[in-house]
Amino acid sequence: MYFPLLFVSLQTSLPAFANDTLFPTNEWVKKLSKKDVLRYQFMYDLMNFFNRKYYNEKDTGFISDALNQLEKRISTNHYFNGQLYLVKAQVEYAQGKSVEQAKKFCEMGLQEAYQTEDDNFIAQVSWRNGELMAYFQEIDLNVSYYLLADEIIQHLEKKPFFANWLIRDLGETFYYSRQYDKSVDYLERGLADWLDTFPSAEYFRIRYLNSLGQAYKQLGQLDSAMINYQRSMEFVNKYNKSTWRGINNVFIAEIYFLRKDYETAKRLIHDEYKVKYTDEPNFSAYGLRLLARIDLVQGRYDSALLHINQALQLLRNHNSFPLLKANYLELAYHTAADVHRVLDNTDSFYHYSSLYATLHDSLERVSTSSNTKMARLRIENARNFQTILEIRRQKEAEEQKRNLIIAILIALSVIIILILNKQKEKLKYKEKLALQERTAAKEQLESFTQNLIEKTILIEKLETQLKANEYNAEQQQLVEELTHQAILTEDDWLKFKMLFEKTNPGFFTKLKAKVNDISLAEQRMAALTRLNLTTKQKAAVLGISPNSIIKAKQRLRDRFKFETDSQVEEFLTSL
Repeated sequence: MYFPLLFVSLQTSLPAFANDTLFPTNEWVKKLSKKDVLRYQFMYDLMNFFNRKYYNEKDTGFISDALNQLEKRISTNHYFNGQLYLVKAQVEYAQGKSVEQAKKFCEMGLQEAYQTEDDNFIAQVSWRNGELMAYFQEIDLNVSYYLLADEIIQHLEKKPFFANWLIRDLGETFYYSRQYDKSVDYLERGLADWLDTFPSAEYFRIRYLNSLGQAYKQLGQLDSAMINYQRSMEFVNKYNKSTWRGINNVFIAEIYFLRKDYETAKRLIHDEYKVKYTDEPNFSAYGLRLLARIDLVQGRYDSALLHINQALQLLRNHNSFPLLKANYLELAYHTAADVHRVLDNTDSFYHYSSLYATLHDSLERVSTSSNTKMARLRIENARNFQTILEIRRQKEAEEQKRNLIIAILIALSVIIILILNKQKEKLKYKEKLALQERTAAKEQLESFTQNLIEKTILIEKLETQLKANEYNAEQQQLVEELTHQAILTEDDWLKFKMLFEKTNPGFFTKLKAKVNDISLAEQRMAALTRLNLTTKQKAAVLGISPNSIIKAKQRLRDRFKFETDSQVEEFLTSL
């Protein structure tokens, strides 16, 4: 079991550049600033490009210049910032630089991710940070970042594409922190629905099944361990992965060794493990140590010494995957002590026993420390996540408050509009009623006036008839009374005035404003003039002679200080 190679892309596409000597800064700023799934591939593409420059061309100056150009574009786009810090952290590892600087970049990238409030992106960055810490063998930070990503994903309705990868990675990491039950749980979950189809997917499935077998072996469940080794071997044979055939055979041989089937175990290692010892030194050493154990059981002590010395030499001469190496070196020291004990090499026995005890205690402290750090960091990450959720809740509450205020304002606006419309309707109704009243009053006034005129005509006819006939003194007196009788009584005037004011609102008010002390008789004369009645009609209405009407008109003209009757009529019409 070991960690994946750095920067193995989940896709096969690589960015094409017309001229590798020039770095297209603007193009990469645009790509890394996008808010979509493709941004994850863009980050890998950039790293693959840098890897080509570093491993093939050894052009570290180009990479440094390119990163400086990108860093100048650090802005308010937190997607761009977060991914750039991830790339910088990975460059630190690829070029063998400071783990502390890489940690700093990882944390800065995660803080930028928090600023996006995008759960998918936060989980993505945390997962990538965990991967990088695995490369540095920083197990506590490795698990801490993985767990943070896992916690965030649990709250998402739609799981991101890397959710299963994260679970499988956690399974392997729990193995290294010696939490084997959790390792089994996560690896089983991660392998349950295997949907990955990219070119290197079979490599990862082979590896994860092998890791699951090792976790079961550590728990003493040898049958389950064998089943998963064999499942891994099925894919090894299907895709003809010779290296993994040898690795699986070593672990299958270990199961046979634990079952005391030493010949089968030895055959698998000797005959089936075809990989050169230098190809995979950790696993080659693990197989050699196992051969030494078999030799000890079978009493071939010289062979056991040869095999364990070869194992120790392989482990001492490489630095690949230091944590994995340390675990295998611990087992090799323990076996070496046993070999020298049976050979009565006392000094060597105490030497390797001391080396074993020191390394064992160190690894136990690492495991304990990792678990303690993981617990603390997980709490801190949980607090960070809770802080993010609280910020979002506050933001949502503010938005709800703002929306409520907007809704209230809209409701008030609607109510005000409805009230104004209602008032407008009432006003229109009142105006309609007033118009109807004025129309009715005008009709009544016209009818009233017409009745007066008809009465006047009737009196004129009656006088003519009386004058044409002889009549006695009693009849003569009746004609005189009838001729001089006032047709418009006081009650008639009040009724007339009421109707007149409805059809001519404010007429008498404006009249008094013109002539403050205008008399009642002059008001009546003005009203009749406004109705365009003739002199004879006015006389009949007012019950006076035509000459009196002419005099009254003259007084009215003088009162208004007009020179002609037409001016009086125009003035009264304008009121």
